[in-house]
Amino acid sequence: MEKDNRELLRIRLVFLLEFFGLSIGSSFNTLYARQMAETLSGTFAGAGGVQTLTALPMMFLTVMMLLGVLFSGRIAKQRRYIEAYMRFSAVVVILGMLIRGLSFRYWILLVGASFHGFGYGLLFIGIRYYAYLSSKEDTVNSLAFVNSGAFAGTCMGTIIGGMLSGSLSYRMVYLITAAFLVLPLLLLRRTPNERLMQVGEFRDILRVLRNKKMIALSIFIVIPLFSCTAFTSYMVPLDVADFGYSATVISALLLGEGILTAYLGPVMTRLVTKKLPRGLQLILFCLMYAAPIALYALFRNMPVLIVTMVILGVADSFGLNVLTDVFVQAKEKEAYSDNTALIAYMFMSRVGMVLAPVTVMISPEPIWLSILVVGGLVLFLLFSAVVAREGKKAL
Repeated sequence: MEKDNRELLRIRLVFLLEFFGLSIGSSFNTLYARQMAETLSGTFAGAGGVQTLTALPMMFLTVMMLLGVLFSGRIAKQRRYIEAYMRFSAVVVILGMLIRGLSFRYWILLVGASFHGFGYGLLFIGIRYYAYLSSKEDTVNSLAFVNSGAFAGTCMGTIIGGMLSGSLSYRMVYLITAAFLVLPLLLLRRTPNERLMQVGEFRDILRVLRNKKMIALSIFIVIPLFSCTAFTSYMVPLDVADFGYSATVISALLLGEGILTAYLGPVMTRLVTKKLPRGLQLILFCLMYAAPIALYALFRNMPVLIVTMVILGVADSFGLNVLTDVFVQAKEKEAYSDNTALIAYMFMSRVGMVLAPVTVMISPEPIWLSILVVGGLVLFLLFSAVVAREGKKAL
């Protein structure tokens, strides 16, 4: 038992350090991309514009994150043991940071962002693989334990990255982080291959997505909401910088939103689920995203941005839990398991994040994100009404 506790603490520390590294550039990744895009001249900058070139690294990162999620099962089968899988993931993340730090040309930055995203996808699923090594009654506790380590690492990386970028170049912060990430790799090197992973089949996810309600929920709700990551990861850093504030202020805003989400989660989830039926919970979540982003689009100044970030943090504190529950429960009498539905939800949320840069390339105006969320909500409510009517006719 003591050995198990030590191993759990070790792997929690590994996830903390890895997500620290993955989040180090949260406040300045977009600023660095814009800086690199502005160095381009001629055909590329003229045809696509700095706006498109600034969003492109985010697209590469999110696409590769999705591929990391998709290919995690194959890599897990090849590596077989959680220790080997984690070592592989750690090397990918280090390469991403190293390439970013050495990206003296814009196109090399895209390669670094790709490695970063792929490593992020592997670690994102790696948390689940690790949790399911435990006995069934301990799975939730293990998941919560390693997730809390990942969240702590994300918070630390966001704020420390912003502080370091105030005195060092962005490139140097990436290089220092690459060197720092050797530490979790060394921790993993000391761990022998002992624990075989339980790997599900990708076709199980496809089986989930044959459920019409799941498809509607994915297209109309999950994807539009997760496309709003374009607001926090792209629009907020650029606007705050344009307002004349440093990356430290950007990191404080992002960290504040994350802390609100984490620490209000239990209270807000309990309150909202107790007071409102499931349908109204989902509507409230969507409106708490659409309304403040629309408000910011109208006024676009720092005080309104702060209010917007606070509301988004509160919305995420209950909304992400509500959305997960609605997605899983939508299976109704289908044969697949709750865990399979959960993996499908994680997959569709990453699809939404992949589409986030596309919304930026089409238009950098945040109002379109609000329109996307409200439009998706209306279509989902119409779909639900039609399904309910058909159900009554069948009776």
